[in-house]
Amino acid sequence: MFKILLFLMTGITLYAHSQTPIIYGGKEDKFDSISLTQTKIVPISIQNLNNFKQKYSITINGEPVGRTSFILKGERRNIKIPVKIQKPNKLKTYKICTTSIPNNKEMFNTKICTKAYLYWAKKKNEI
Repeated sequence: MFKILLFLMTGITLYAHSQTPIIYGGKEDKFDSISLTQTKIVPISIQNLNNFKQKYSITINGEPVGRTSFILKGERRNIKIPVKIQKPNKLKTYKICTTSIPNNKEMFNTKICTKAYLYWAKKKNEI
């Protein structure tokens, strides 16, 4: 309780956003997992839940791959993320994350990830 009270008294604000889906592909959606090429497009949706416009960085397995332009208060943006599948004929897991970019030093950022299960179906004679 003391930590919550201290947090509220400091005046520090959290960035708030949402991201869907939490899981892409895998057991529930096997066909979404499969790609016939090395690159699979994973669609994500980001919503800015703040009372101000916000930018977000995008990473795949911790590696920066881009950032959004400003997303307005309450706006939802659909983004297609190209993911390069590292090994053929093996199910691989990738973490696609969005992290709010701080506008000033008094603000914390939020990070949300989508776990993507991807499979590059490559013929044996193509390897």
